Amino acid sequence: MNQELYDMSWEELENGAREILKQIRDKEIKVDTLVPILRGGAPLGGILSCNMPGTDISYIHVRRSTSDDTNAFLGTPVLKGITNLDAVKGKNILVVDDMLDKGVTMKFVLEELKKLEPESIHVAVIYNFTKLDDEEKFLIGGKMETKKWIVFPWEKKI
Repeated sequence: MNQELYDMSWEELENGAREILKQIRDKEIKVDTLVPILRGGAPLGGILSCNMPGTDISYIHVRRSTSDDTNAFLGTPVLKGITNLDAVKGKNILVVDDMLDKGVTMKFVLEELKKLEPESIHVAVIYNFTKLDDEEKFLIGGKMETKKWIVFPWEKKI
């Protein structure tokens, strides 16, 4: 691995969630349903859910890694399932993930969710390292000047 490792803290995750919540308020984005991408989007999705009373939740499980190792090889996305489909159909959804690197998983997820015909789709991530086509639809919680290999708090071995 050539990239420098960066250990993200739980406090940074909370700060990123605060920033995303602020953007939702400032931009007056209507969110009926949070759709965290399992596994990386679950911690951020949980924090957002606790701070957005009345918002429904639907998880989308996509697998790209060949193992559960922090720096596992990433292959083609595979849909493993979507929970609570009725919370997505015709609703204003916020897709939640830990980060956008090349956008492969996110593009796959957005195509799958569009098949369920939601009213609108926005995306929230802590870090973004890719060019965004529809920038106003993306909420970014944190900034990192130089791209590093992020070890998220839920990935740390204890």
